[in-house]
Amino acid sequence: MDNILLNVVFLAVGFVLLIKGADYFVDGAAAAAKLMKISTLVIGLTVVAFGTSAPELAVSLAAAVQGSNSIALGNVVGSNILNFYLILGISAVITPIVAKKEVLTRDYTISLIAAALVLVLGFIGLRLGRIDGIILAICIIAYVAFLIVSSKKSGAKSGDGDFKTLTPIKCVLYIILGLAAVVAGGELVVTGAKTIAKFLGMSEALIALTVVALGTSLPELVTSVMAAKKGETDLALGNVLGSNIFNLLFILGVSSAVHPMVPDADAVLEYKQTLVDLGIFLIASIIFFFPIWKNKRFTRGIGIALIIFYAAYFAFIMMRNYGVITLPL
Repeated sequence: MDNILLNVVFLAVGFVLLIKGADYFVDGAAAAAKLMKISTLVIGLTVVAFGTSAPELAVSLAAAVQGSNSIALGNVVGSNILNFYLILGISAVITPIVAKKEVLTRDYTISLIAAALVLVLGFIGLRLGRIDGIILAICIIAYVAFLIVSSKKSGAKSGDGDFKTLTPIKCVLYIILGLAAVVAGGELVVTGAKTIAKFLGMSEALIALTVVALGTSLPELVTSVMAAKKGETDLALGNVLGSNIFNLLFILGVSSAVHPMVPDADAVLEYKQTLVDLGIFLIASIIFFFPIWKNKRFTRGIGIALIIFYAAYFAFIMMRNYGVITLPL
């Protein structure tokens, strides 16, 4: 029992390090970019996007290197499901989220294409190898480049932004300390999650889809809910869709390029189940697209439906873990 309590502490401390480390990294990198006269627009699309995805990246990369492929993949899939159905659902219930046509046709669609691409690559050979990772990484580079070019063509103003102004020395310290905290946090989360999962009779995939996904998605949860409360619905929606795209393309791309995700013989079932979960996310997102497109917003009714769907999905994976439901895989 003492060992479990210690690992719960590891998990909690790891999440704190991940979140605070990401904050410090974003502040330092954004301030450094400002000193180099890089526009706020570019900073937002690159530095901030990377920074908010740093917790997921640290966990998935640490898990992949340790051979815990179920955690590496489950963290990304779980974060995306939680982001879209729970976080957007809660945000829409607080205040309806306007969905601009441009966002639906571009970002929403790209998030679906990214999920489909990972599904196809993941099922081919039942692995995500280095070539797969490079393909995903190229896609995220192309996506960010497209965003920057299209935003500049549309004449979007970059503004001064809300980024901190720091001295060059402080910028370096923030970046180093932030990255160190994120890396350490990722290691603690993976270590704690693996031990707790084993103690509770939970698969590594299940704890990654739930506890780890929630912990690494806390920045997105706080950002989207606060944005919804302030009526900044564009930020709430953009934050979730952007995070989901980065999770699938950037995090899985980098993780599998650095260390291929090849499940052991006894972990193949968990790997397949996690890909099935990604398929559920994809199909449900396509179904939800039509009422969202029709209303051009996430209404409170759609928000409630998203939350109900997440609750049903949570019940499904819990029953699957404890053998109540068996999939023919």
